[in-house]
Amino acid sequence: MRQRSGNLPAELTTFVGRADELAAIGETLGRARLVTLAGTGGVGRTRLALRAASLLAEDFPDGAWLVELSSVTDPALLPDRLCRALSVQNQSARPDTDVLVEHLAERSALLVLDTCEHLVDSCAILVETLLRAAPGLRVLTTTRQTLGVPGEHVIPVAPLPPPPDRPDPGDLRPDALALFLERARAVDPAFAPSPENLAAAARLCRRLDGIPLAIELAAVRLRALSVTQVAERLDDRFRVLGHRSATTDRRHHTLESSIRWSHELCSPEERLVWARLSVFAGDFALEAAERVCGDGDLPDGVLEPLVGLVDKSIVLRCDTPAGPRFAMLDTLREYGTRRLRETGGWDAAVRRHRDHYLDLARRFEADWATGDQLAWCDRLRPEYANVTAALRRCLDDPAGHRAGLALAARLGFFWIAAGHTRPGRELLQAFLERCPDPTPDRAWALWVCGWIATAQADFAAAERAAAESLRIADALGDRRLRAYATYTLGVRAVVGGDLERGVALSLEAAGLFPEGGDAVIGAPLAWNMAALGRTHQGRLDEALELLTRSRATSDAHGEV
Repeated sequence: MRQRSGNLPAELTTFVGRADELAAIGETLGRARLVTLAGTGGVGRTRLALRAASLLAEDFPDGAWLVELSSVTDPALLPDRLCRALSVQNQSARPDTDVLVEHLAERSALLVLDTCEHLVDSCAILVETLLRAAPGLRVLTTTRQTLGVPGEHVIPVAPLPPPPDRPDPGDLRPDALALFLERARAVDPAFAPSPENLAAAARLCRRLDGIPLAIELAAVRLRALSVTQVAERLDDRFRVLGHRSATTDRRHHTLESSIRWSHELCSPEERLVWARLSVFAGDFALEAAERVCGDGDLPDGVLEPLVGLVDKSIVLRCDTPAGPRFAMLDTLREYGTRRLRETGGWDAAVRRHRDHYLDLARRFEADWATGDQLAWCDRLRPEYANVTAALRRCLDDPAGHRAGLALAARLGFFWIAAGHTRPGRELLQAFLERCPDPTPDRAWALWVCGWIATAQADFAAAERAAAESLRIADALGDRRLRAYATYTLGVRAVVGGDLERGVALSLEAAGLFPEGGDAVIGAPLAWNMAALGRTHQGRLDEALELLTRSRATSDAHGEV
């Protein structure tokens, strides 16, 4: 007599979204024998696997079988766990693996191995053995780390798509917001979407990275709080989302326990890198990770632990035009931050993060007078979130004020050329208020502020900033700084309509730049501004002569 056709549990709640993933699983299992759903904790791999298995069950005459592995702590007990899930009795002295091979050899069945990450090596060996012995077998696994078995097809399971800022109540997508609303109605049947609570719910879903577990835990809080109140308390998401259910396994009691399960699977080196990576805002390059995370605690370097974190779905790889970069979901980053603060490593990691971007800014400034300007802008654009995070932390720490001023000042050409003039000026002014000493960095920051203020038609502020920069330059005997301050005064005069003064100051600056070692960038800038003044005066031949000289100098040095 044929055994019952599987043991898939019935669904207790509605299934939301994931149409693309379900289609991909069905198509892939149609041509491949091992499919792995890989993703971070709480992302919904188990629920997706069970829905896919239920939809495909009729394609397997011998059933679709769920094997839950989260409670198996001894790898040696893995074959026994499969035997019990499949209702296979082994009362002989034969190994359980041999009995499984014999049982499955002639069957057409689907095995769903749920939560393999803590038994990856044992699962890989057993799965490969069974697939070789049973041609009609298909295996669907869920894990935070892939098995690495030949023929394994990996389908990444990402968080649910985030909702728009202002959702349309009449056109809700099958995304994170739809899941929240569905679970909210289950908790409170009287819950009704309104423009206000929809906006708050959308904000909540984005803050929770679209992680289904986090969203479902947040919905439970509606028994006592409004949507807005839950969203406002997410700065401490691990405390707010601490609901426990007697029917779920220990991994999913709370958002924190789900992430802690991932943490426990990591090696000590991976845990350390995870914590240190939490200082990054947004994505980051490998070079940055190595500079910020590496020290004596990691004698073998950062690369291998980083690869391990990618394998475990803790760190995400992002392919960009600038090459591969890496990122963490905010929820995982916050967990890493808590760990880093608990171990006393936060301040040191923040300093290394700041110093890395300060070094990058200095290299950027040094290479600006070359043909690599566009390449440097392209390189720095992806770092904007990290640069501004480093600057904000410097603002909050008196010990970091001088380093913050240096970082903001060295990025002067970036603020101007990459279109970040408003935030650049705000940051520069904030550091200037905190660093009143007449240093080169202050003088440099002042001329940048003066240039930006001129572009913003804030002429009085531009004049004050450039004049102070000039005074500091004279006191220091720094001819390059004097040239830039004079140039900025010339820009302010030309743009403000004082053409003769503006042209005179620009030409003075053009003569100072070569003496200060900046003939490639500074002098052409000054000639261009003088040419603009002459053009407005109608003296076009003089303007053309100045522009020709500027272009010749730029061409000779590859300045683009």
